[in-house]
Amino acid sequence: RRGATLLGLLALASAVLCLQPPAAAAFAAPPPAPAEGACWEQPKLRSLGPCVEADGPELNVTLQVDVVRYEPPPSLTDITTPPDLRDTCDGLVPPLSAFTRVYTSPSGGLAPPPTGSPPPVLDYLPMGVCISVKRGQTLNVRLINALGPNSPPSDANGPRASEAITFYPGNGFRGAPLNNRWHSPNSTNLHTHGARVSALSPGDDILIHVKPETDFNYSYDFADYHAPGTLWYHPHRHGATALQAGGGMAGPLLVADEADDVPQYVLDLPEEIVLVTHVPMVDNEVWGEFGLPTIAALSNDTLMANNLVPGPVDFFLVNGDLNPIIELDEGAFIRMRFIFSSIAVAVNISITDADGNITPDCEMQLLAKDGIYVNPAPRAATMLRLGPGMRADAAVRCNAQGRYYFSVAGDLGPAAELPYDWVLATLDVGSPSGPPDAALVHFEPRRPAYLSDLLSSNNSVPLQDFNFSFMPGFTTGSSDDRAFYNATPAAMQASGCAINGNRWPLGALVPITEVSCPVGRPGCPSIGQDTFPQKKTNTQLGTVQQWWIGGINAHPFHQHVFPFQLAAEIADSTGFFATGDWHDTIYGSIVTSPLADSGQESLFPEVSMDESSIVVRYQVANFGGKTIIHCHFLDHEDMGCMGFYESKPVVTDIQALPAVNEPTPLVFPASQGGP
Repeated sequence: RRGATLLGLLALASAVLCLQPPAAAAFAAPPPAPAEGACWEQPKLRSLGPCVEADGPELNVTLQVDVVRYEPPPSLTDITTPPDLRDTCDGLVPPLSAFTRVYTSPSGGLAPPPTGSPPPVLDYLPMGVCISVKRGQTLNVRLINALGPNSPPSDANGPRASEAITFYPGNGFRGAPLNNRWHSPNSTNLHTHGARVSALSPGDDILIHVKPETDFNYSYDFADYHAPGTLWYHPHRHGATALQAGGGMAGPLLVADEADDVPQYVLDLPEEIVLVTHVPMVDNEVWGEFGLPTIAALSNDTLMANNLVPGPVDFFLVNGDLNPIIELDEGAFIRMRFIFSSIAVAVNISITDADGNITPDCEMQLLAKDGIYVNPAPRAATMLRLGPGMRADAAVRCNAQGRYYFSVAGDLGPAAELPYDWVLATLDVGSPSGPPDAALVHFEPRRPAYLSDLLSSNNSVPLQDFNFSFMPGFTTGSSDDRAFYNATPAAMQASGCAINGNRWPLGALVPITEVSCPVGRPGCPSIGQDTFPQKKTNTQLGTVQQWWIGGINAHPFHQHVFPFQLAAEIADSTGFFATGDWHDTIYGSIVTSPLADSGQESLFPEVSMDESSIVVRYQVANFGGKTIIHCHFLDHEDMGCMGFYESKPVVTDIQALPAVNEPTPLVFPASQGGP
């Protein structure tokens, strides 16, 4: 399977579900082939540390948005065969050659280039500097936008597709409203994905627009009860998010563990950040996914669109390189903090042998997901099922020397299905440095009260219910939405993405409402009523929300500020998803059924859940203002698959839950003993 030729791979990519067309149909001329035998030297994992940190009450970081020329070696697109198994490197082509936007920083990582100098030419894609904040600290980020002015749209109704792109020649999204299409490629902002901080300016407010040649001073207060975990940051400027994040603007953000959070052995584990970047190249007309060449052209982005030599297929990078070597000692655990930066696909990550089979020689012990420890931790997982924006911390160990592979196969849903496997990284397991590590002791992590178990029958907190669905297509009747619908390719009219039937408001910001859900409509509950009885546009601080979310097998659901608990019986043989887990992003075909007994009355007792829906619960506490929710296929978000609700002042007290500054203690189950 991994020995397939690139030509065979492209044919397969065209055949499976009529997805991703061959690149030859999309571009006028293929890039030149390298000289015969021009093989690339496989790199070692590029460390994203040391992280920027501070001991005082504040941590000050500067991020600058700059331009680099990404020129990787030409042999990287033989994606089906690990480099050490190849017979030849002849005739291979680069995966991409392009100017792209990245984060630089004088605090660490890639330094900003001298003023007036040409963009540096790099054979790797630099990630943003790692930031490590402590509980109780204020993180101050000065974001400098060093990009030049935005190019004006090519006509009054919006940009047209480049003639080199044959999907929609001369049409593109002409006629679409300015707000919900790609535009302003050189304007930006900053989102702290997974941080439970205020969404009001100067905090995690995505309505802030940092225009070219300006800056903005963000300030985030991380409460002294904030949970430790793996977060990340990326741009969230509506209309430019997919182009910027898909082109490489991303960086790790950690909330540091402390001694009373987890056992000492967790603190002592060696660590690596594994930031996986999916770089989209090819359009998928059926599911409305777009590669960077199309997005750049439709954005009228002169930086990337006019200087891009595209490769034939999508590809993945790890810490900026393709298929780096990760060196491990036999029998020793290492904590790997996986961050998946993607605008268009989801992946399953497993440890395999050279034939692509999951190997019994290695193990992954899941510690945390989306920056929140699982409970109890750790638990064995054969696969990390990551949708865009999701994270997973795993203790990884191989018990035999040799070469193994972090391999991915995308099968979490039709929109994210990859018709090929990919080697993310090579695990080079050497001789042991000492006796093998003991099995990891299970523990119940210390958690803040905002992560109190909302499924326990001991809780009698009243629930506020809400029905949410990623409605297919653009279903509203407003004139602006109708104009967008008429200007959209026919395939997307049937398979697009909307928030309860509406897209991001074009004028005055209007909160989301519940949607009428006729029986039989895709993404709606299978119950005998046309709508749920309550229509809410706001929530109240001090309440527990229970949401039914439909369409998660086609669109990843992400909520800012407030993480949510999976309130469903879950069957997942991989060990990745489990009842009661916490997430800030959820995606995949997940086998679920209603909770057997949680001591709570639910508006959804008769919902016949399937692999496309789930029920979640969460507290609305501490932070008022607009809470953003959206599809984390960021090309969909740019096209309007985003909404918000307002959190209003406290109207009731939650007597059954502890105060937010009273965390649960770290506990070792009696059957496990202590470390």
